[in-house]
Amino acid sequence: MSKQDETKQVLVIRRDLQMRRGKEGTQLCHACIAFIRDRIKKAYADETPCSFRRCDICEILQLTPEQLEWILGDLTKKVVLQAKDEAELLEVDKLCREAKLEVFLIKDAGLTATGEGMQGVPTWTALGIGPNKFEDIDRITGPAGIHPLKLY
Repeated sequence: MSKQDETKQVLVIRRDLQMRRGKEGTQLCHACIAFIRDRIKKAYADETPCSFRRCDICEILQLTPEQLEWILGDLTKKVVLQAKDEAELLEVDKLCREAKLEVFLIKDAGLTATGEGMQGVPTWTALGIGPNKFEDIDRITGPAGIHPLKLY
């Protein structure tokens, strides 16, 4: 077993709050990104936010100043949308790539069940878009975009 196989992140959500699924998803995303956010802040604890823009972390991680500000910001805005099926997920991925947006298509390995009869079947499950500017993402997935998606 490799060291990668021995490492994981666990995300836990409170169910008693009766949040919408989309809200739960965004809260879990906040928990997920908190690790890298905390490490960057610790690495540059003595610097002011303005000097982050010129720091080597931007170069190493190939971050724009806006992306670094998003990671380190208090809001790190996230929105959860829904695709009706794999075809729609892949279409939105294609459109975002054509628009040169940051895109991360996620394929579940199928080690745990994602749906009826899906055990053991690798499956495209999610798409991360951004961080990019609101208007750039909204041109594709927003209400007036070329492929609008519904909130989850």
